[in-house]
Amino acid sequence: MARAGLSGTGIEGRRHTLMLNEVLLTINRQNWNFTVEHQFLGNSLLSVAYVGHRGLHAWAVQDANQAAAGSTYANPGVNVAALVPYKGYSEILMETSNSNSMYNSLQITWTRRFTNGLGFSAAYTLAKSMDDGSSYSSIVPDTYNTTGAPIFTPPVQGTFNLQPGVRNAIYGPDTQDWNAGLFKTFQINESNRFEFRAEAYDVFNHPNWSSPSYNAATSTFGKVTSKSDLACQLQLSLRYSF
Repeated sequence: MARAGLSGTGIEGRRHTLMLNEVLLTINRQNWNFTVEHQFLGNSLLSVAYVGHRGLHAWAVQDANQAAAGSTYANPGVNVAALVPYKGYSEILMETSNSNSMYNSLQITWTRRFTNGLGFSAAYTLAKSMDDGSSYSSIVPDTYNTTGAPIFTPPVQGTFNLQPGVRNAIYGPDTQDWNAGLFKTFQINESNRFEFRAEAYDVFNHPNWSSPSYNAATSTFGKVTSKSDLACQLQLSLRYSF
């Protein structure tokens, strides 16, 4: 069951309606971690942690006025407005709470306490995040069929390739972003000091490729044709404290 919440007039005079499912569940988030630490020579600390997160009942959107899959193919030349279940309406979007997410990561940190004028910290994270609804506005591709055919095989007429399958099955190039910082404090007296900071973002200027084209109707489908805007940046600063 659903309850209408908002309605307006869209293109071609067709009404656009937003509804809330009456059985909306409270979003549930679960977080857990396990950490092992070891101290070396009294100055350095190595920390290895597993960090996990699970999200349940996140919101997603279903279109209750979606034309049945394959209907436009079976009715060439017919306006899709004549094929939807509720004529005179464009989208009838219903908010549901049936999306889930999972995050797992390995986090390693090496810290050297400030001793003899030297201190530093280095961190590395390897993570994987998967979900079936990335945002509040994620719309289910096919309201009538949530199983679909196996990925990379022709679907049965009138169906889609859906989760599990298309979503999270294509991996883009990895991203490397190494940042570094050097800080040095010059103490003048008990209350006055200078701090010099040198910071570098993407310090190795490593080229990161953009995601491949997902449009199967183009000649660049599956190809990487550009790189990201990430570039090396240097920042120098001098701070006086008193």
